[in-house]
Amino acid sequence: LFGAVLVLAVWRLLVHCVPLEGRVLSTRRVFHVLVVLFAALSTVYFYSLLPASVVSLKLGYACHLLAMGAEVVACSLVIVLWSGTLLSEESARFEVVPLVVLVDGAYLAYVVVATVDMTRSGLSFDDWTQASPIYRGLLIAEPVALGVNGVGMLVYGARIARRLTAHPAWEAIPPAQQRKILQRLQLTVAVCCVCFCLRSALEVFLLVRFRSDGRGLPLAAWWWLSNFLPTILPAVMLLYTLRRPDKAPLPGPGP
Repeated sequence: LFGAVLVLAVWRLLVHCVPLEGRVLSTRRVFHVLVVLFAALSTVYFYSLLPASVVSLKLGYACHLLAMGAEVVACSLVIVLWSGTLLSEESARFEVVPLVVLVDGAYLAYVVVATVDMTRSGLSFDDWTQASPIYRGLLIAEPVALGVNGVGMLVYGARIARRLTAHPAWEAIPPAQQRKILQRLQLTVAVCCVCFCLRSALEVFLLVRFRSDGRGLPLAAWWWLSNFLPTILPAVMLLYTLRRPDKAPLPGPGP
């Protein structure tokens, strides 16, 4: 699954980069680079879980942490793009960007600390997760970062929907096309918000039951609900949202 997302992300990155025009490091291009990194690192992580894998669990988990960091930042870039559609460039810079930098920067810094602590530890991966307070802190830092981005996606998605329906050109769009546009936007916002909140809730649940070693779910269901669906679905939906390199994701503000 992650290999398929990787192929899709590379394809969309090429669409956005060929021909290479405008700013080389545009927000959309950086977003697609981050999704490529997310998919590639996640592929390595899940390969490390296979019995015959030559990749150690520690290296695989380090890739997983970096992959989650890439996805969180990619989601934040979408929020920044949407806020730029709603607000003036100066307002977006002072209202949204500082919060994004603070939350994502703190989370990425903690990911680096956790990765260094894990690689320098002489314990096995399983023993490290049981003994390290830094790992337990990770079960707080990641839900906070995901929760903030999920709420941000919900807030600015709702504001974008209101701006769309109030746009002077909205009435000229056929009703069927209006419903299609709103359904796509609402589906993207709902999927991303629910997935991030689901993963956050399960990680908090794991922290609360840390000493009891009980997930309360079969292992397969736990992996699907906490790792596969909450990470793959947002990446695919956001790739779809930013699929057009020559157009803004949504119409700009009216006069």
